[in-house]
Amino acid sequence: RVDEARRALDARREELRLSCEASARDLRKSMAEVESRLDARLQQLQDSSKTALDRLGASLRQELSEVRQEAKASMESGLARAEATDKDRDAARGRQIQAAEGEIRRALDKLEHHDERHSVAMQELRNARREANEALATVQAENVQRIRALEEGLSEAGVSIAQAGSAITKQVEWRVENAMERLRELREADGLEGAAWRSPCFNIAGARNLHFELRPLPDSESVSVDMMGAPIDSRRDCSLLLFCSDRGLRMSARLFVGGACEMMQHTFDGKSPFCLRRMCTLAEEASSDGSVKVGLELHEFARESELAGNAGPPQAASRSDADSGTDAGGGEGGPVGGLRIAQFVNHRLSELIHCQHRSLTELVQQRVALVRSRAVRRVQWRLENAPLLRRSFPEGRPICSTAFQDYLA
Repeated sequence: RVDEARRALDARREELRLSCEASARDLRKSMAEVESRLDARLQQLQDSSKTALDRLGASLRQELSEVRQEAKASMESGLARAEATDKDRDAARGRQIQAAEGEIRRALDKLEHHDERHSVAMQELRNARREANEALATVQAENVQRIRALEEGLSEAGVSIAQAGSAITKQVEWRVENAMERLRELREADGLEGAAWRSPCFNIAGARNLHFELRPLPDSESVSVDMMGAPIDSRRDCSLLLFCSDRGLRMSARLFVGGACEMMQHTFDGKSPFCLRRMCTLAEEASSDGSVKVGLELHEFARESELAGNAGPPQAASRSDADSGTDAGGGEGGPVGGLRIAQFVNHRLSELIHCQHRSLTELVQQRVALVRSRAVRRVQWRLENAPLLRRSFPEGRPICSTAFQDYLA
């Protein structure tokens, strides 16, 4: 069956091939006939179009010659009219030029008479301008001196106002927002070395441009001592520095970070700060929102400054010297030497009263808490977010609970 199907398929293919060849021969024959008819028709169209173009060219040439003749006649007539108009215009311009020349001559005559008066006026103007410039320079120099004196006075007044405004300031607090988050980022980035948090500048008791600097520190196994020679706990991870730009300022105050506090008594030289190395542990002094409170409570303040012995304005001094016959450098009635001013502020008395009142209040509170603790049978310590405490407490550092009392403590 397959062979019969193949033979039938081959016969069908042969029939299709023969029919296609016949159709192709018929198509080529019909295309040849169409081409011959198209060639004949195209030849006829070329002959007819050539005849029409010849007739159209002859008519166009005739019309062009007529148009040229008409244009030539029109141009000749227009040229004649333009020549007549130009002659009339030239005559009118000649008359206008003659009239303008007469006016120019009269103006030149008047100008010659005014030259001398103009030169005299210009000389007077130059003299007046020179005098005005000299007077303006003198006034400007005087104004510059006055402005400088006013600026110096304003600067001194600003300093005095700032000192007067801060004279009654006893305590300054600086809140470090997100301190624990900042500390965690520094530890993760290994950037504790050289890191420092700087507070805004503040004034207190007349001292200007003070600011805190809190420096988080990496863990250290070496033993260090404080300013009194006492050993410092190496687990503490922050130092507190106090900067002051006033030279010779002697200050006695209490510095605190959270609940940790230290007493200071220091004389500033205007360059070096006062430093409390490894003062506390930030994680223990931070509040519930992760911020840390840093502050200064002033107890005593002392400063000495010098004033030059200048007696009043220079003009008044010169007039008084001229009247008395003495010079400004000294003599009878003239100021000699300088003044030395000592400023001293003491808050210890109010602090003593406050401490006594606070001690009495704390003693009463302790007694009341002790009485209440007699009824306590059980104490529980709940650690919130305990897995997160590893970020703030490295390995080997204990986590301490808040203080509590029982019947025996």
